[in-house]
Amino acid sequence: MTAPSEAYWLDQLQEDGYCIIPQLVAEQQIAALDADLEAAFAQAPLGKGDFYGHRTKRFGSLLRRSQVAGDLVLQPLVLSLAAQFSAAPATGYSSMSPRRSRSIPAR
Repeated sequence: MTAPSEAYWLDQLQEDGYCIIPQLVAEQQIAALDADLEAAFAQAPLGKGDFYGHRTKRFGSLLRRSQVAGDLVLQPLVLSLAAQFSAAPATGYSSMSPRRSRSIPAR
């Protein structure tokens, strides 16, 4: 079985807003990432309100918290997908301002 093409992953990213790429890195790297983030995740508060979810945890600064996270985002496939995704024209966004015909998406 051949691995899906980069175009396949870009389609997934554009369709769903994310993609999970199996075997992108070695399992040991994922275990190291988990170890790097374990304490921060344990200390992160639960979400408040329906928007964030009452059982979710959110925390940021992953690249500052873990060198492994940095290594993950510097994978050639990840960099290529990010460049293509951010260069693609935004669709489906509406503007809250009557002066603008299209809002600028946050990426």
